[in-house]
Amino acid sequence: MQYGAVFCGVTPASVAFAIPGLDFYALDWYDTWNPPLFEALQQWSTNVSALQPSPMLAIAETNSNNQARRPYWFSAVFGWLKGYQLAHPGRALGYWSYWADGGPLSGPFVPTDTATIAALTSIGTDAQT
Repeated sequence: MQYGAVFCGVTPASVAFAIPGLDFYALDWYDTWNPPLFEALQQWSTNVSALQPSPMLAIAETNSNNQARRPYWFSAVFGWLKGYQLAHPGRALGYWSYWADGGPLSGPFVPTDTATIAALTSIGTDAQT
């Protein structure tokens, strides 16, 4: 069994409650939150690394409530995590999305949204390599 912390913020204060030595550190991050995506991911990685050198990172929840932006969003978040994995072999645990029909953070999964489905399929294929 593994134990970790899931953060909903990227600042030092947001990660301060976690203890060093956990098996993983994960982030919930959504398109409507600030700071912007890549700035947030870099802040989070830096702040978690100050807590635990060479941490195992994961994206616990992510999505965009803008359907047209989802292919970009999912691909960008995955691309960042894959870049982290390349720089820190074996230190990326996983990548998950979140869907809620009435939720303001994601909105519903749309079965006819071929662009999002193609992006997620590509991520799934790429994650296998």
